[in-house]
Amino acid sequence: MTPATAARPLPTTHEMTGAQYAGRACVWCEAPLTQGRVLAGQASGQIGAHVVGTPAYQCLPDSGCQFLIEGDR
Repeated sequence: MTPATAARPLPTTHEMTGAQYAGRACVWCEAPLTQGRVLAGQASGQIGAHVVGTPAYQCLPDSGCQFLIEGDR
């Protein structure tokens, strides 16, 4: 998977829902990613001295919130 260029900064891992953190929901619109997903980037955060990070996924191009993201550019 090739990362998409995020039109806005990714949320931190602390701002993500459980489904977003697990890669089951879109990082932007929280829609379920049952039809596929595209890597939006690496979300990061910190718990004490431990840096945590997870891949953040978004809706497929031409579906879901991708239309909203394209409008931000």
